[in-house]
This record gives sequence, C-alpha cells and structure tokens, in this order.
Amino acid sequence: MGNIIISDPQVTVNDDLWLVKANNFTVIKGEGENSVTGLSSGGAQNAISISQNTETKFSQIKFEVPSDTTHITKVGIAKQRFNANTVQVSGRDRKTGEQIVFVMSNAVITNNPEINLVQDGSISIEWAGDPIP
Repeated sequence: MGNIIISDPQVTVNDDLWLVKANNFTVIKGEGENSVTGLSSGGAQNAISISQNTETKFSQIKFEVPSDTTHITKVGIAKQRFNANTVQVSGRDRKTGEQIVFVMSNAVITNNPEINLVQDGSISIEWAGDPIP
C-alpha cells in the first residue's frame, strides 16, 4: 500500500475550518499495540503468546496552525472544551487520487500549545481521542 501522502489536508474542529501548515500532519488511528512473547515447553516445541495493550487504543492527530489571533482563540476554546471536540481531516492522496477522511470524536488537546510569536510562527497541536475507524 505504501505511504498515504496528503500535503494539504482540510481540517475542521467542531465543524469550524482551521488553517493547517502544509506538510506537517500525522495520524495514529488508535488500533493499539500488540505484544508477542515466545513460549517454550521444552525441546523443540515453541509457541507464542499474543496480547493487546488496551492502554494504547486511542487515536492521535498532530499538526501546526498559524500563530495568528484567530487560531490562538480557536486553540484556547478547543482546549477549554476538554474532550467535547470532534476533529475531521480530509484530503486526497496525491499518488492514488483516493479521498481520505479521518474523524476523531471525544478529542482533547493533550499538549500545552506553545505559541511562537515570530514571522511565520505556528502553534503545534496534539490531539487524542476515540480510535478512528
């Protein structure tokens, strides 16, 4: 399958369009991590034990927005809403042309966003929420 490349995703938070810096976007769908342990019963007989870590079954979305007054306000409002946010990301894979949509519900900003007040400054935002189907 290869990497999905969306250099210009459209991001809405609670149905409000946010501007996102290009080529600065990651998604973890929240399918969880699996652990594999080798087992032995002696001799040449071996088996494996597989378990899933439910602590890692949450999605994550990370991106940067401009550090303008509009986005400073939007980030502050979303942070105050705690986990009452919905983040939707859509775009078209540049290689295949396929439409990609990710929707994260119960989304909360997990980091303490740093506002870079410089020319072309940005605010890095890290979200966590329900697993993305």
